Amino acid sequence: MHHYLAAMRRYAVFRGRASRAEFWQFTLVFILGSFVLALLLDILFRVRPNDVQFLVSVWTVAHFLPALAMTVRRLHDIDRTGWWVLLNVTGIGSLVGFVFALLPGTDGPNRFGLPSAAEEGLMPGGHASASPAPHRRLEPHAGTGTSTGAFTGATEPLPSTAPGDLIGDLERLSKLHAAGGLTDDEFAALKAQTLAAAKGGGATTTTVPTVSRSEPGSEGLLR
Repeated sequence: MHHYLAAMRRYAVFRGRASRAEFWQFTLVFILGSFVLALLLDILFRVRPNDVQFLVSVWTVAHFLPALAMTVRRLHDIDRTGWWVLLNVTGIGSLVGFVFALLPGTDGPNRFGLPSAAEEGLMPGGHASASPAPHRRLEPHAGTGTSTGAFTGATEPLPSTAPGDLIGDLERLSKLHAAGGLTDDEFAALKAQTLAAAKGGGATTTTVPTVSRSEPGSEGLLR
């Protein structure tokens, strides 16, 4: 029902494209709905035949504009102008329109835009919807206590660990560990270092990994 409801919401949208699945689900729901409506009115509600015909006609009229817009978008999907829809007013033209509706859409963008599946991934403002980036655990450099991701091995120091900052520092380490920025061993070592500095009453600098996004094609990031 998703494609049917989407088509009804876009009842006057003649731009863009519609896949075969969208077109045929809309068509199937419309045809089945006509039969079910007629049967319910006739059998359950004992409506007079003339009234049944009238109500089915209302159902058909309500779907005329959405069906027209859907047909135009389906023609766009096979890279044909919407004016081909006029073939449906002729007998032989209806057969051509049926064949067109069976054809697969063009791969990738065409002169009428992106495939409908790609358009669904866009937000209303036309910007690509944000999706979580693939997560990758950071691996430590051999012989160092820092972690490197898919970008660079840059490091960023936490603020000096004074007793009053202990809770804040531990919270930041915990969040970084939960996000995958630190392995279990690294987290334990940094935590122990932070606690030791706090107990000693001194201040020390705890170095934790950060990520630079300078290299193209990188996947990992700290969330």
